[in-house]
Amino acid sequence: MPKMQLEDYLYFVSSSDLVVGVDSGTVHVACALNKPLLSFYANFQPNIIRWSPKPNDNVANMMLVSLTEGRSSSDTFNFDLQNAISWLNQQITEN
Repeated sequence: MPKMQLEDYLYFVSSSDLVVGVDSGTVHVACALNKPLLSFYANFQPNIIRWSPKPNDNVANMMLVSLTEGRSSSDTFNFDLQNAISWLNQQITEN
């Protein structure tokens, strides 16, 4: 994504139908804006405990955690993408 001003970035997220994010501020902005969210996190418990998404209970959300235990929050690889694909297809079909 190209660099943009914070105001433009927030508008970009707020105008989306669904947000896909990897352990970043975008995940938390999506939660604050009640956007359906697919997020990817390293299998690193200290990071998950502190930074996992806190979505509204009435908003679709799927958080995928790496199948491989990580050594840091940067170890974002090896996900069960079939679950992500199924969830995305369901969101597209329902909306």
